[in-house]
Amino acid sequence: MDTPFVTIGHIRRPHGVLGHVKAETLSDAPGRFIKLKKVWLEFPDGRRQPLNVEECRQKGTELWIKFETIDTPETAGLLKNAYIQVPVSEKAALPQDTYYVFDLIGSCVVSETGEEIGKVREVLSMPASDVFVVATPRGETLIPAVRAFVTHIDPENRRIVVRPIPGLLEP
Repeated sequence: MDTPFVTIGHIRRPHGVLGHVKAETLSDAPGRFIKLKKVWLEFPDGRRQPLNVEECRQKGTELWIKFETIDTPETAGLLKNAYIQVPVSEKAALPQDTYYVFDLIGSCVVSETGEEIGKVREVLSMPASDVFVVATPRGETLIPAVRAFVTHIDPENRRIVVRPIPGLLEP
């Protein structure tokens, strides 16, 4: 079985003459890239290649990365559009009561009385709060991920308990 990976960045283009690449961070964990020693690149064709990180600098969401064995702009150009990944076991720790979206997708959503409502299909990042897109037998419904409606999240058991109010669960 393949090791599950987490995507943490996206290579945009070569940078400079020594084989550096410019990349965009897709991680909310500040500073995680500075500590990286090894990553896996997933290419658009599905290939995955491990590479050792020689150097990494970060400014905001922009990264400048130098990989071992990538020493020219031409070889760096071959990495364009690859996604930077690490094994799930190396995912960054999150503050209490925050979760990775991939840990919530597929979770069973139930009411406080135990009635099964559906499964999380997607998590939308909205200005006020995240919103769970829940596939139900009657169609999709949107549930704001706020304490007023979501009373418990258990990613290990893939279960989310909600307190529905009238009209909340209507597709």
